[in-house]
Amino acid sequence: MTLAIVIAGLLVMTLIGFVARRRPAPNLSEWTVAGRHFGSVTLWFLQAGEIFTTFTFLGIAGLTVVGGVAALYAVLFEGLGFLGLFFLAPRLWAYARDRGLLTQADFLESIYHNRLLGTVSALVTVLFTLPYLQIQLVGLGSIVQLVTGIPASRTVSIVVGGVLIVAFMLWSGIRGIAYQAYFKDVLLILVMLILAAAIPIGLGGGIGNVFSQVQQVKPQTLYIHGGPFDHVWFLTSLGVSAITVFFLAQAGTYPVIYSARSAQAARRNYIFLPLYFLILVVPMTIGFTALIVLQQPVAPDTTVLVLAARSLPEWLLGVVGVAGCAAALVPSAHLLLTISTAVARNVARVQPGRSQFLINHITVIAATAAAVVISVIRPDLIALLALLSYAGGVQLVPASAAALIPRTVWLRAESLTGGLIVGVGVVIGLTAENVNILNINSGVIGLACNLVVVGLAEVVLRTLRPTPDKTRLVVASSSRT
Repeated sequence: MTLAIVIAGLLVMTLIGFVARRRPAPNLSEWTVAGRHFGSVTLWFLQAGEIFTTFTFLGIAGLTVVGGVAALYAVLFEGLGFLGLFFLAPRLWAYARDRGLLTQADFLESIYHNRLLGTVSALVTVLFTLPYLQIQLVGLGSIVQLVTGIPASRTVSIVVGGVLIVAFMLWSGIRGIAYQAYFKDVLLILVMLILAAAIPIGLGGGIGNVFSQVQQVKPQTLYIHGGPFDHVWFLTSLGVSAITVFFLAQAGTYPVIYSARSAQAARRNYIFLPLYFLILVVPMTIGFTALIVLQQPVAPDTTVLVLAARSLPEWLLGVVGVAGCAAALVPSAHLLLTISTAVARNVARVQPGRSQFLINHITVIAATAAAVVISVIRPDLIALLALLSYAGGVQLVPASAAALIPRTVWLRAESLTGGLIVGVGVVIGLTAENVNILNINSGVIGLACNLVVVGLAEVVLRTLRPTPDKTRLVVASSSRT
C-alpha cells in the first residue's frame, strides 16, 4: 500500500506540472520568469518551495542527532538573510525588468559591463548548484527506499524522478514549478504537523518530556560544545549561509524575484517568510526524540523516516513518503531552471531565440542525466559536494553586494573576477583535501582570500586606471519603481 501511495503521489505531482502550462512558451523569458506576472501568493509558494528541500525534511533531524542544538543554524540563516532581501529584492526587480534580465550572471554582466565576469559567475552557478540537485535526487531515492522497504526502489525512484522532472520542466518551465509548489508546501505543512504529533508526542511522551530526558541522557546536545560542531563551526556556517542569502549570492533566487509582477510583490513575502521557518523546529525536535527513543544507531539522515515507520500506519507513511518526494522534486526543478538558463544565456552565448531555447532544454536533460548517474553510482560523493554549495556561493557576495548597496565604492570587474576565481579555488581545494582549519567554514576562508585579491587588484587597477567607467549604473539609482 505504501508503494502504491508514493507512486500515485508522484504521478499527481507530474500531472500538476503538466497542467500548469497555458500555452507553449514562445521564448526563454516566458519559460524562466513567466512574463514577470506572478503575484505575492505564487511568489510565496515558489520561495517557500526553494527553502523546504530534502535537507530540511531529512537533514535537519540528522544534523540534530549528531550536532545537537548546533542544527539551529539551519533555522536561523534564511531569516537573517531575508532582512537583506526585503530591501534589495525590489531594487533588483526594477533593474532586471527594465533590461530583460533572466539570470544572476545577466545582472552582474549588465552592472559591470563585463562578459567575462558574467561567464565566470554562470560557471560558478553551475558548479555549486549541481551538488544541490544531486542531493535532492539521492534524498528522493532514500525516501522511497525507506518508506517501501524495497532496496531496489532507491535506484528506480532516482531514475524515474529524473525523467519526470525533465518531462514537466521542458513542458511548463517555472509555471510548472509554481503549481507543484502549491501542492508540495500544503502537504509538507500537514505532514510536519502529523509527525510532530506522532513522534515527539506519541513516541517521546510529549515535547517537554523529550527535552527533560535529553537533559538527563545527553545534556551536551542542548548547548553548543566542543567538537566538530563547536561555536566556530556554528558561527561561521551561520554567517556564510546568511550573507549568501542576504546579498543575493544564490543564483536560484534571481528567477523568482524576476518573475514578480511588481516591486511590492517582490518585497512583501520577506516580511512573512521567516514565520515559515517555525515549522523547521519540528524536524529538530524529532532529532532530539531520536536520541532517547532509538536504542540502535541509524544513519542520521534516515531518522525522520525510521521514527515515522514506527509510529504511523502504512497508508499514512505513504503520505509522508509523497511529501518527502515533493520536497525533492520541486527544488530539483528549480535548480535545473537555474542551471539551464545560466548555460543558455551566459555560457553558450548564442543569439536569443530558438537556438538559445534549444540549448536551455538540452542543458536540462544533460544536467539531470549527470546528476542521476552520479547519484546512482557514487551517492557517497554527495556529502563532499554538499559542503561546497554555500561555501562556493558566498564567493559571489563581493560582486553582488557592490552592485546592490547604494553609494558603495565602485569595484572593477577585473578585480571581482580575479577574487571570485581565487575564492572558489580555495573552497574547492580545502573541501577536496578535507582540510579543517579550526572548524572554520571553508567559505569564510575562501571569502577572505577573495577579498584580499579584490583589494590588491583594486589598488593596482586604480593606480594604472584611476578614473572608473562613469557609464556604469548602480542598481539603486533605478530602483524607485
